[in-house]
Amino acid sequence: MAMRLMDTKQDLTSGGGSFFRLGEGQTAQVRFLYNSIEDIKEDGLIAHIIRPEESGQKYNTEILCGATSDETKMQDCKWCAQNKKQVGRYPLALYNEATNQIEYWSKTQQWVEGSLMTLLENSVTQGQPISGQPFKIIRTGSGTQTQYTILPQGQNDGKQANQFGEVKAPVDRNCYRPTDYEFPASANGGATFNNGNYGVNNNYNNANYGNANYQSNRRTTDVF
Repeated sequence: MAMRLMDTKQDLTSGGGSFFRLGEGQTAQVRFLYNSIEDIKEDGLIAHIIRPEESGQKYNTEILCGATSDETKMQDCKWCAQNKKQVGRYPLALYNEATNQIEYWSKTQQWVEGSLMTLLENSVTQGQPISGQPFKIIRTGSGTQTQYTILPQGQNDGKQANQFGEVKAPVDRNCYRPTDYEFPASANGGATFNNGNYGVNNNYNNANYGNANYQSNRRTTDVF
């Protein structure tokens, strides 16, 4: 079964890992490193979108939400406190057969739950691991016209996801900026948010989310 999937999200990564990318017209054969659909659902995260007009950056910046619950989000997360838009994201784990590496592919919640999961359910033999089925991904178009065609290849060989190597936890895949991220300072000493000065001299560093070891544990299913 083949499905044409629309993707309008910019390729946004923050470094520190191997990321899956295809140029216009390129193809790749991959394994989705999950044993079941439920495993994919566990990888959903909440992020905040910061627009270029707010950040001074060229593209949207996606930053992990630091909140552990809706009740405490204004105290837990500086981005929630500024009412920055929340979105669901999946840093999908793939094995790229061309590079022989585990790579991560950032996709929207709508794309994953509305299209990819249906494709996998219809393409993978019931009872077999998703990771046992190779898929070819074909990219066409660019920008908002980017499309991916995903085609199952050959037979499911039954390989489990852990047979391809160690997969990082979703928050450690570096597909999104950490919750304590600070934008580069502008010429006046700080990026401007909501007519306030945020940057070099902000007061967030002593809060919980200023600790590099503090990670969000909210999932997409907790919020959306």
